[in-house]
Amino acid sequence: METRSNSADSMIADWSPLTALPKISQKDIGSSRGFLRCQPAKWLPGFPVQWVALAHSLGIEIKVVGVTPTTQIKTANARVYAGKISDLDIGILAAEDSFLFITNAIVPGGAAAGHQILEEYLVRRLFASLIMSWSGTELSNFAFLGQKEISDMDIGGAVQVSLMINGFPAAFSILLSPPLIEMMDGMWRRQLRSSFVERKAIQGIDIDIAHLAVSPTSLSEYTSPGTIVDLEVPISDSVILRLSSGELITGRLRTVSEELVVEVGAGAPPPLNQPEGTSRVAVRLGSFKLAPGTDISELLQPGSLIPTGLPALNIAALVVGSERIGRVKICVYEQRFAMTVL
Repeated sequence: METRSNSADSMIADWSPLTALPKISQKDIGSSRGFLRCQPAKWLPGFPVQWVALAHSLGIEIKVVGVTPTTQIKTANARVYAGKISDLDIGILAAEDSFLFITNAIVPGGAAAGHQILEEYLVRRLFASLIMSWSGTELSNFAFLGQKEISDMDIGGAVQVSLMINGFPAAFSILLSPPLIEMMDGMWRRQLRSSFVERKAIQGIDIDIAHLAVSPTSLSEYTSPGTIVDLEVPISDSVILRLSSGELITGRLRTVSEELVVEVGAGAPPPLNQPEGTSRVAVRLGSFKLAPGTDISELLQPGSLIPTGLPALNIAALVVGSERIGRVKICVYEQRFAMTVL
């Protein structure tokens, strides 16, 4: 790590978590371990088969390339077809150009009225396919209501479906009312708990912005007020999460109401290149305890959002083992993180 004097460089600036980090909502946190992590395609095992024969007869190729639950719904230049299932709102939304692309792929250059009829037929068939393929909690009494404004519906989220039609991208969203989202949320959490492999207990998590290999002779510089150290870590929202069990996993920082939230990543961070005789120094933004009764199977899913209760500040501690040896301010320098010893 490159060490600089406190007067060395005027290009060093304070890092501002509140402006640099993505902001999320409490709604995202609430759904992040259930609905937003679920895999709806697993509950619709017969869905693709119902479209193979139709696509073949029409001479088109349809391929599903992505199915993503979301609480963010884009409604600009979109049309919505509404329905009721078990007296709950459900809908199909697609951008006007996606609808036109799909109908043009089937009837190239057809009249506008013909495209409208074909569009409604495909939407009706899509609703029917979803209901017939659904293998989850029983649903009943579907009613098709035609085109409707989304503002007139009780919608809490959606499942976005990305397609390739004849090699070109298209997409639509399945709109879901809050009770349907809660149903899928609960189904996913129960599925996780039933397949979870027991692991060491976890009481808390440390949030580290970097791990450094420091020689004993250099440790004194890291505790000298005013010393500036280039961490040689690119500026990003990436962090290392150290579980109280000793396990290291990747994570990302988010903010909500001026507090830090961590998003669990997939897998472990790259191992630190630590030459013999050096100490591992953690640049630690903070530590927090988990609420009693936290379900670890839900918590450690990639994408799970964990509120920390920590303020979104640029102050960190230097930690060796379990001993705090200094306090620093996180800065930015030439698109990299740096720190100033306080």
